[in-house]
Amino acid sequence: MKDKLFFLNKRLKGRMAVLFYKWLKKPEIKNTDETINYIIKNRCSVSRFGDGEFQILLGEYLIFQDYHPLLAEKFAAILAQKEDLNHITCIPSVLTDNSELKSAPKEYWHQYFSGNYYYLKPYFTFKKPYYDSLLSRLYMDQLNSQLSKTRFEMIRNVWEAQDILFIEGEQSRLGVGNELFDNARSIKRILCPSLNAFSCYDEVLNYVSINIRKDTLILLALGPTATAMAWDLCKLGYWAIDIGHIDIEYEWMNMGATEKVPVKNKFVGDIFTFSEESNGNLEEYKKSIIKIIN
Repeated sequence: MKDKLFFLNKRLKGRMAVLFYKWLKKPEIKNTDETINYIIKNRCSVSRFGDGEFQILLGEYLIFQDYHPLLAEKFAAILAQKEDLNHITCIPSVLTDNSELKSAPKEYWHQYFSGNYYYLKPYFTFKKPYYDSLLSRLYMDQLNSQLSKTRFEMIRNVWEAQDILFIEGEQSRLGVGNELFDNARSIKRILCPSLNAFSCYDEVLNYVSINIRKDTLILLALGPTATAMAWDLCKLGYWAIDIGHIDIEYEWMNMGATEKVPVKNKFVGDIFTFSEESNGNLEEYKKSIIKIIN
């Protein structure tokens, strides 16, 4: 009976939180430009949270990543920001300011946070600022496409003349077919499963710690696993950034896309499609692969 009353009380508080969401205390979140500039200046590692990471934190499964208690535990620790690391934790800036978004994503995020903020709030800290996880969502949901172009140029400064290691899903192919990373000094890749990438977590960390130099910039596009991995790689002494969907957003911008559409020869997680129209010229891509982890 006591457990039932506790559950009912929690659900009632959750519904009340929806009604009073506008007035609930929220954490400080730096905006997109502040976030990009901070990364460039401090060469810091980055973990990003979106709705998928929040759902795992709350015990739910995703289409492309099963719930795992250890992953949820890592997420809670990252959001707490208690460790003194050259690392920033990013959450969607739309929690406090959605003025730059188109109407549909603005409505989505309002409904998402008004419905879930009561359950997420205990995981947030109010002692340090967060940064903007939408730093990799620079085009499709944004009102100002010209500002998107400016921000892509800004973020390219992060990997200017850097030796890059991509840790990505096996069909992600970051930078293939576009010039987003052409200003890097070199590119190598570790390919991981597109689904349930957390299953190879320890194997990836072990391989990197043995084989990859500490002056390599590691860019991760591996779903929720990337959020935790950037944090753990930082603790190992690497500069690691969960860069997420940035390559697909760049492709959409170059296409002038007005909705989320398939991208030739790449997996698009938002619409869960892989469109391999032709093999294309993938020789340089294949040469850059140093490890495949299944």
